[in-house]
Amino acid sequence: MQIEPDEAVAQYNWAQAISAPILAVSANSPLLLGKELWAETRIALFQQSIDIRSGSTLIREQQPRVTFGTRWVRESISEIFKEDIARFTFLVAGEIERDSLEELKAGRIPDLKALRMHNGTIYRWNRPCYGVANGVAHLRIENRYIPSGPTILDEMANFALWVGLMKGMPEEYSRLWEKMDFKRVKANFLRAAISGMETKLQWMGKVVDTKDLLLDELLPIAEEGLRKSGIDDASIRNYLGVIRQRLSSRTGAQWMKHAYRSLKDGHLRDVSLRRMTALMHRNQTSGKPVGEWPLASKEQLTGNELKLEQVYQIMSTDPQTVHEHDLVELVEKIMKWRGFHHVPVENEAGECIGVITTTNLKKAAEKYGAFGNMFASEIMERNVITIGPNAAISEAKALMLERGIGSLPVIYQGKLVGVITKFDLLQLEDE
Repeated sequence: MQIEPDEAVAQYNWAQAISAPILAVSANSPLLLGKELWAETRIALFQQSIDIRSGSTLIREQQPRVTFGTRWVRESISEIFKEDIARFTFLVAGEIERDSLEELKAGRIPDLKALRMHNGTIYRWNRPCYGVANGVAHLRIENRYIPSGPTILDEMANFALWVGLMKGMPEEYSRLWEKMDFKRVKANFLRAAISGMETKLQWMGKVVDTKDLLLDELLPIAEEGLRKSGIDDASIRNYLGVIRQRLSSRTGAQWMKHAYRSLKDGHLRDVSLRRMTALMHRNQTSGKPVGEWPLASKEQLTGNELKLEQVYQIMSTDPQTVHEHDLVELVEKIMKWRGFHHVPVENEAGECIGVITTTNLKKAAEKYGAFGNMFASEIMERNVITIGPNAAISEAKALMLERGIGSLPVIYQGKLVGVITKFDLLQLEDE
């Protein structure tokens, strides 16, 4: 959103302050690779995925390139550009054809190409940007934290909430550093990303419920801001009504968490994810925003949601393993405690080098009487029959039947990534 230069400081600080409640009510990515993580996992994932700091820079508290910021802007939006130039090394360079100062002296608008390239490699969740369009320079704020989905209507409602709040900023909040500590604002943002709408926020010296803050203060501000921008009342009611509906029911993150848990109920993880995705798609095509979606239940399933064909879709990704130098006595107890008939053996490199079965234990006990200081590597089966994660489930089943074995270690690039057992196959048939 483009902002006026003389309002840039107040507008940017306001954008920072309202980030947490907006993120909380729009959170939509609670799952990653089948794991329940943050309400908006994207926030942590993006920061960590491009974090190029070393251990020594972490000790120095050097800021990551994905950042919320460190302080309020006081005098000029250029404070952010200067801080980023000082803090972060240049990752991208290009041919600079014109000297910006010479362009300015000549009465032309400089492109500031180097600044724009550098700014493009620093990912502030509210990123100030300089640009030139049709010979006219402008400042804008890019909102990078609002997630997509779960429906187009939800996305439009999120956008309307943000624009309305930006356009409706009360004059009393033009000097936010006098009202709130920036560290509290940053903490609000992280809490909202972690807990979503269930979190409490520190707002102007008070601890408030996120729902109450939005309903009592922020939604009226957004409504007035949209009205000032010339948006008709029907559209305002429509889009902000979607937000209000979410506040009285659930966000996308809350719907997905509930769906994942209720549809799992002892089933394979991939099964529950596929069921959840199928119901999400059905709800999306209904045209209703997520706040009006019914809570997911097994009764809504048609039975056509599952097409499990490859090993990785049903294998256990948290297999119990033992080390080659573990004592056999310990291995025996682990297998007894866990009720296992077989357990893979790994070496220091994480490679599967064998398997120990109850038959191996029985034979060793008959031969040696007591295990003593015997290691796992001394009694394990070394000729391990394995399978890859992308192999067909039917191939795994046929292999187990042919060899008379109850499990197959799943190997990818030489490493153990999972185990598929007869139990997994039986559970799939039950599904």
